[in-house]
Amino acid sequence: MGSASSIVRLAGAVLAEQTDEWVEGCRYRGLEVLGPLPVSLWYPTPTSNTQTTTYQP
Repeated sequence: MGSASSIVRLAGAVLAEQTDEWVEGCRYRGLEVLGPLPVSLWYPTPTSNTQTTTYQP
């Protein structure tokens, strides 16, 4: 069995590898999220129960 410091180094290396893989996965997944949005998200259709309020300081 290894010493405590060697176990800490091994655990740190494993965690660093997992972090690198997670960062790369998020980077490539993010490109799909940035795809075109449906027009309904940009210009929502007003409904009859929509209320408009004006800010009055």
